[in-house]
Amino acid sequence: MFAVSVLSACLILIRGDHVWLWMHNVMLGLFGNCAILWPVLLLYISIVTALERPRGNMGFKVGMMVAIIILFCASVYIFGAAAFAQRDGTYWNHLKTLYTQGTQQRGAGLISGLVGNLFVSVLGSIGSKIVIVLILFVMVMILTGTGLIQLFRTVTRPMNAVTENIGAVREHRRLLEERERDENIDIPLDADELPEHPVKSGNPAAPAKGKNKTLERLERVFNVKNPGAAAPVPQEPAPPDAAPAAPVSAGPPPAQTVPAAPEHPAPAGDSSGSAAAAAAFVQKAAMLQSAARESAAHLAEPEESPKEGYHFPPVSMLETTKAGNQSDITMELQTSGQRLVNTLKSFGVQTKIVNISRGPAVTRYELQPAAGVKISKITNLSDDIAMNLAASAVRIEAPIPGKAAVGIEVPNKNVNIVRMRDLVESNAFAVAKSRLTVALGRDIAGAPAVTDLAKMPHLLIAGSTGSGKSVCINSMIVSLLYKSTPDQVRFLMVDPKVVELGIYNGIPHLLVPVVTDPRKAAGALGWAVTEMLKRYKIFAENNVRDLASYNKLARSMGNRCEDGSQMPNMPQIVIIIDELADLMMAAPNEVEDSICRLAQMA
Repeated sequence: MFAVSVLSACLILIRGDHVWLWMHNVMLGLFGNCAILWPVLLLYISIVTALERPRGNMGFKVGMMVAIIILFCASVYIFGAAAFAQRDGTYWNHLKTLYTQGTQQRGAGLISGLVGNLFVSVLGSIGSKIVIVLILFVMVMILTGTGLIQLFRTVTRPMNAVTENIGAVREHRRLLEERERDENIDIPLDADELPEHPVKSGNPAAPAKGKNKTLERLERVFNVKNPGAAAPVPQEPAPPDAAPAAPVSAGPPPAQTVPAAPEHPAPAGDSSGSAAAAAAFVQKAAMLQSAARESAAHLAEPEESPKEGYHFPPVSMLETTKAGNQSDITMELQTSGQRLVNTLKSFGVQTKIVNISRGPAVTRYELQPAAGVKISKITNLSDDIAMNLAASAVRIEAPIPGKAAVGIEVPNKNVNIVRMRDLVESNAFAVAKSRLTVALGRDIAGAPAVTDLAKMPHLLIAGSTGSGKSVCINSMIVSLLYKSTPDQVRFLMVDPKVVELGIYNGIPHLLVPVVTDPRKAAGALGWAVTEMLKRYKIFAENNVRDLASYNKLARSMGNRCEDGSQMPNMPQIVIIIDELADLMMAAPNEVEDSICRLAQMA
């Protein structure tokens, strides 16, 4: 096919002698100037066919090519003046004239008159033009295999590229102008002296218009004399050798009486063990709750209350959990356990409940199957168990690690709310040594779940809308407020949504007020990168590897170096960004580089 396309191109463009000249005149006489379409379309078909696997429909493509050439010749005839000019002589004389003009490389040859005259005679002037264009458009799309949308994208791609380039240039120019107007955004990384804070507040000297009762209460709780001084301006840095304040708690909460576990005697013929397991769970939960209260009260007793310094917020600011009806819980566990055992029994599986663990949202029944029962027989009944218990779904853990039992997790009918006060007062949170300990909630057994944020320094909280991402962030912040002082942990909060983290403005842990402007957020993150590099430089000078080793060395030397210069204590900095996706869309170039560097080295 490629050779035929080259031969046709030579035949049309080159005049020869004898037979070659006759063939040259015939091609031009039949198709005129449109004869050049033959080598072009033949070359296209040869290339497309060579790239296709498997090679088929060659005849169809050649037929489409011939039809396109003929229709194109007809369109030249229809849109030209020859179709409507006065013709001298008969129809055949007109065709002979078209053939002669084609050999002279004028018009579209004899074929244009044969087909074009037919269209004009049947459809008229306007109709023939419309129909011939539509037919040509459809046949070209069929030959090239191009859809309408793809063809539109191909045509508009150059225009879109030009528009995007113009928009990028305008955006770059706008950013340069804004940076020239605002000197607080960019912070040079090679500066010897770093600013105290990455961004400045809009008007630090402006007096407060008015304070509500909630803000005044927070100031009294945190012992803040001047809320505006929580984030000092860079011109007046705070003394770096300030000694950490001793944490003081507000005292133990009032003792709460734990209701005794109600007694529900097991039925005489009950062999499932659900009643005994339910009663044991309620009694164990009551004992654990009482022990947790006593431990929290003991740990909350202050040794000495300083008159000044940071005071931990009292737990009385948090809401308490309303005690549920233990009798109803026991009855629910007994009923569900008995129904679960009966359901398995109806399928020929003999089991006995040995333990029950009830969490806020899910209850796990630990069943011990009878001898000779296959575990796979229980796991295959998950859908039947869910239907008989009227539950949305059940999860079967077979076997439970470390136990000779099968765990069946059933959703609770009434989901319990986990209060932050219960987690802060728990023994697991109180005895945790890390200053970055955060409370996450309760596990499936109802025990408090706490973790060390330092063990997962780069944490991304993802989820759908309404799944609790912001609630998780707020619980982490509150946990750090109850666990660490401003000398130990500082916050850098970025909130493009404006309304989520703004409630924390005024707490002494903040390096700066909550940053809501995406451009200032880029400056704040750039300051964090600079602070990171500065700390690594100080670590290298003192031959330590991490922040804990440096602070230990500083305390051992009395916050003084050998040459007498100050060796201040370095707090841990927690950067909290709400709605990171929106921030990346608002200022991607400025924010992405800083986040990548912090994630790799900080």
